[in-house]
This record gives sequence, C-alpha cells and structure tokens, in this order.
Amino acid sequence: MEHKDYRLSAIMYTDIVGFSRMMEKDEAGTLSLLHFHNGIVQEAAARRHGTVIKTLGDALLVDFRNTSDALQCALAINNTLYDPHQPPG
Repeated sequence: MEHKDYRLSAIMYTDIVGFSRMMEKDEAGTLSLLHFHNGIVQEAAARRHGTVIKTLGDALLVDFRNTSDALQCALAINNTLYDPHQPPG
C-alpha cells in the first residue's frame, strides 16, 4: 500500500457583496474599492500564514494551515473594514 501524506488546512473565501451592481454605477470607484479590499485581505492573510490561492474578480480564495489562523485573519479583515485606520493583523 502506498503511503500518502495528508495535511489539514482551512480555506477562506472573500467576496464583495453587490460588486456587479457597484461596477454598473461607478466603475472607477468600485475598482478603487476592490484594490483596497484585496490589499486588506492579502496583508491580513500574510500576517496569519495564509496563502492566496486564487483571485476571482472581486473574490479571493486563501489557504491556511489551521482554522485558528483563518478565523484570526477573517476577524482582522472585518475589523479593518469597519475601521480603515486600524492596520490588519
């Protein structure tokens, strides 16, 4: 029987609600928001040992080595979105 190594991980998926509608109303402003969102997610993920696996338009797929890091990252993103003067982490 072949030996296989398995690794537990946690996956986080982010998405901007109403993105398509926002693009229709204000493309430049929405693209600026997308850049802001992606920066927050990428910085918070890096601080929690996450790896961005894929970017899908307004969504990001991030891999973490455990659920604790994923949860801490999600909380940091949420806190930063509600207080943009607070650095992610």
